[in-house]
Amino acid sequence: MNTPNQNLEQNNSPLLDYQDLKETAKKIFEGRPFVSYNEYIEKLIAFYEGSIDEPKEGQDYHHGMMTVKALQAIQRRLNNRFREPKKMAIVGIGPGELVEVYLEMAKKMEVEHISFNDLVPAHIKVLREKIKSLYGGQGDKVDGTSLSYQAGSFLKTDFPGDYHLAVFDGTTSSEIFDPSGVHATEKLRNDLYRKIRAILVHNGMLYETMPNNNEYNKSLYYQLTDRSVQVFKSVGALPRTEERFMLRNWIDQKGNPFPHQLVYAPESWREDDRRKKHNLQLVEHDIISLPESSQGTAQDVVNILRRHTSINGVVADLQNTALRVSKYVGVNDSVQLRSVVSMKV
Repeated sequence: MNTPNQNLEQNNSPLLDYQDLKETAKKIFEGRPFVSYNEYIEKLIAFYEGSIDEPKEGQDYHHGMMTVKALQAIQRRLNNRFREPKKMAIVGIGPGELVEVYLEMAKKMEVEHISFNDLVPAHIKVLREKIKSLYGGQGDKVDGTSLSYQAGSFLKTDFPGDYHLAVFDGTTSSEIFDPSGVHATEKLRNDLYRKIRAILVHNGMLYETMPNNNEYNKSLYYQLTDRSVQVFKSVGALPRTEERFMLRNWIDQKGNPFPHQLVYAPESWREDDRRKKHNLQLVEHDIISLPESSQGTAQDVVNILRRHTSINGVVADLQNTALRVSKYVGVNDSVQLRSVVSMKV
């Protein structure tokens, strides 16, 4: 899996820029082989808060489309099992790029309550102000759905065990990563699924996204895990680690950098087995390739949702629109995400 040294300086994608990744690793590890989890979380929050006001234009349309598709499948299963109104927990909501998508879907899914959680307190503050600006009021209720906000680590935040649906974005979550070593990260992953299982009712559902970096398709995330190993070696960080630790120094379509991130990107079968051990049974999964560029926005997803009185027909409308507004590249040049739906059994 090792990348030949002569290829390390190639800049065939901003995601793979070797020098940028090396600078990211230097800022995180500061010449040390390991960093404690608490120190890393402090740095991570500082990185995010330092960029909170910068405009971001990523692939929100396609994240939104993937979210709607998964929630549509989840809605059918929840309606078959539960007659009462539903409760949803969204872990890693960020500053709310997709919050209108979630709120529109909540209305169609008869969700009576949503809990928003994010590691970064500034994200929760921005999120609540955005909801107040869009919908009025104090940000505690939208179209009959009550809202609550929890800033801080999901693993340390109190949630009652009565949620019907949990949403976790493992593609960008750096909270479930411990740069002190592999075993510590494995423990965090187990703690994550243990906590999700605890907050869900029986037959409750988990919707999770994660990087798709399986070897068979050699997509950009697979290449990025490969390059990250070489970067770690070059700065003397994380010796003897498995090749599933990923550095990210993402740049959006307008050239704005996202905060530095370390992400655990395990093989799909490994996480499927881990969920199963925590009584989270795989229901379905999907893979989506993000386009090289797109004129679509999260607001376009919201507008399409509002055009339909029910959820039927929404996904087809979203997919047709995606083909019109996006430029796609080959599999080896694409960023691929895996969408996973599990059920607590």
